[in-house]
Amino acid sequence: IIRPIKTICQKNPWLYLRKNNSRMMNEELVMQQVYFTFMVAKQPPTLATIREVVKFNLHTENIGIKTKSKFLITQVLENEKSRPDFLAAINEFEVDILAKLKVLTFHPDSNNSDLARSRQLDNLLHTKGSSRTLISFYLLWIIIKGIPITTVTNSRPAVKNKINKIFDIFASSDDIGELETSIVNAWTDLKASVLPIRVPG
Repeated sequence: IIRPIKTICQKNPWLYLRKNNSRMMNEELVMQQVYFTFMVAKQPPTLATIREVVKFNLHTENIGIKTKSKFLITQVLENEKSRPDFLAAINEFEVDILAKLKVLTFHPDSNNSDLARSRQLDNLLHTKGSSRTLISFYLLWIIIKGIPITTVTNSRPAVKNKINKIFDIFASSDDIGELETSIVNAWTDLKASVLPIRVPG
């Protein structure tokens, strides 16, 4: 399990939590997102299924997002019976979440180098300064999990606009219901705009 997780990080150096990865935080980030994918793999993305892996809570006057339990991830990894499904989830993460992120960080006017993709990802995550946060990655995963890859590919500006609006609500609101409604509305609106797939050149 660890080997393909490391490979994902090595092949996509723009997908990081910390540039200095001495504590393997980037592998942990990918592992968590694969775990989320593993947990909802056999169910359509809904708020109910999302709540199985993450939870929204009020932290002072801001909305927080955290995993329900990191211990549960350890349990899954230590369960030999779960390993084939978890390995399948690694592949699902690559063809779903990672593929969507590659489309969203594609810029027609750049060389799409790792640095260029990194800057595009910072824009998606609403990164302040040089510090990315787990919460931002969790929110981005939740949003794009419910959007079809065809929509992400063919309606990239519309998808990025929805992501920006949800992040704005997340940053300014203390109403979890408002945030959840904005996510569900984005899923609904963007699913309705599915077009034949067209890979950016």
